[in-house]
Amino acid sequence: MTTDIEISKTDDEVILKVIGKLDFSQLRKEDEIIEAVASSDLITVDFSECDAIDSTGLGFLLLIKNSVAERANIRVRLVECNTIVREILTSFGFNTFFEVA
Repeated sequence: MTTDIEISKTDDEVILKVIGKLDFSQLRKEDEIIEAVASSDLITVDFSECDAIDSTGLGFLLLIKNSVAERANIRVRLVECNTIVREILTSFGFNTFFEVA
């Protein structure tokens, strides 16, 4: 199974599209992703092609959130979550500090 995070940018948004499972294997792109989100006011993590997430994937989401935490008015949205991913995010309380749509 292919796993990847595709990064795309618009003028005011960075979109991170998760393909496959969000897990330890995605950390190889950590520096590239942190650099991409550094100056954006809106970060969207698209889970439309993600079928699972593990604890390192959850930690990775926190890393993204923490990397922009010192800047005010930054939105981080988690969108197109399937039922399994949504249940994991909710059970760990991620819906309290991320927008989960």
